[in-house]
Amino acid sequence: MGIAKGGRGLRILLIAPSTNPLTYKGLGKYCKEIFERMRRQVDIDLMQKIAEQDKVISTNSEIPLRLLCRRLSRNYDVVHALSPDMGIYSPIIYSNSVVTFHDLIPILAFREMRFRFSGMTAFYTKITWQMAARAKSIIVNSTQTRNELVRILDVEPEKIRVIPLGVDERFRPPARRPSKRHTIGFFGNYTYRKRVDVAISAFKLISKNVDANLILAGGEIQTIYQRHFDMSTLTRGIPHVSVLGHIPEDHLAELYSSFDVMLYPSMYEGFGLSILEAQRCGVPVLILKNARIPDEVKKETVACRDFLDMARKALRILDDSTMRREITSRAAKHAAQFTWDRTIKETLDVYRQLSH
Repeated sequence: MGIAKGGRGLRILLIAPSTNPLTYKGLGKYCKEIFERMRRQVDIDLMQKIAEQDKVISTNSEIPLRLLCRRLSRNYDVVHALSPDMGIYSPIIYSNSVVTFHDLIPILAFREMRFRFSGMTAFYTKITWQMAARAKSIIVNSTQTRNELVRILDVEPEKIRVIPLGVDERFRPPARRPSKRHTIGFFGNYTYRKRVDVAISAFKLISKNVDANLILAGGEIQTIYQRHFDMSTLTRGIPHVSVLGHIPEDHLAELYSSFDVMLYPSMYEGFGLSILEAQRCGVPVLILKNARIPDEVKKETVACRDFLDMARKALRILDDSTMRREITSRAAKHAAQFTWDRTIKETLDVYRQLSH
């Protein structure tokens, strides 16, 4: 994979499942942004899984062997696993190891998410992620995940650093064109965790009161344990519904900008980057009140009790232009605080602290 030289000083090895958002969605985006932006500032190598698919056997055989080979061939100041499953063995092989934890969903919510092999998934995840948590330093995206790591995996709070994700500069409000028909948006994969069924139920009520389209975008994530909704069954007989599947990164801002409101009924997020991206594009985001979404991300969203309340509040926003402007203005200012420059700077701070 070669050395990507973008600076002097630190020598870093990044371990990632993938830098492809198509297969790993938000995690793939995080890995891609960290690698591409970090390589401009430090001497960095990237190690990815040979097979992108979620295969436990390859993770436990391929990664430690390749880490040992790297250990013999090149010295690194810091080795950073960008997800806990990639960081199971790095704390054993390298003293200056960092692991990023994004959430504890497979441990804390396997039943309500209807995971396949649910008990086995939770047990395996907890054992292996405890191994990853032995890293010298741990990065999390939110205070919510930090608190869960302390409570569930007994991680020492002092070695955890909260570093939020960033919103790319291309997400900005467009010059809107008037449309006779409102557009209701949903962006996320079609697993039970994201609850696309709630968005569809809310849209059915919305469309009885206003002329509206529903755009469902995001597609399926490749995983061996998360179940997906049957989208053809969920949308059968509902007019003006488009199921777009995967949206290339370059077209995401255009997608968000086509929404008048975005329904985001996810049950559990380690961060919730799509919320901030949509807000930067001037789109009000509606979530469920009982969802586990970090406070620092959901601060300027519209919280709803259920799909009925979501439909009522969406209709109010569509009908009241003053309310919409107030919501979008506050949300855009809030989302503007989250930048990839900040993410990279604070991650480099962690590296420098370890290497001195």
